[in-house]
Amino acid sequence: MAYQLYVGPIPAGLQINHHCNNPGCVNPRHLYAGTARDNTDDRARCGRWMPLRGEDNGAARLSNDQVERIRQRYADGGVTQRELASEYGVTRTNIGYIVRHISWRDHR
Repeated sequence: MAYQLYVGPIPAGLQINHHCNNPGCVNPRHLYAGTARDNTDDRARCGRWMPLRGEDNGAARLSNDQVERIRQRYADGGVTQRELASEYGVTRTNIGYIVRHISWRDHR
């Protein structure tokens, strides 16, 4: 509303973003029309976003300890990625990413 009152209509296909770190800000000098991607890029550039890694991510199905055990057991040999996937209730692809440190990268 502040943007429309002080700047004008919101251009079609755009949303109103703000440059400051205050989501409730309505200062028209802090508002700009942009895309969702512009907003995401601005958030990352300003350091307002940190992805949750490992078990801190709410979507994680494994704990840090389980990931370490998976990696150690696979490195020791005698167990396949498919067997580990079945045991831990995840996909074989997921196990492959874990043992190659593609996912859970900060948990070595």
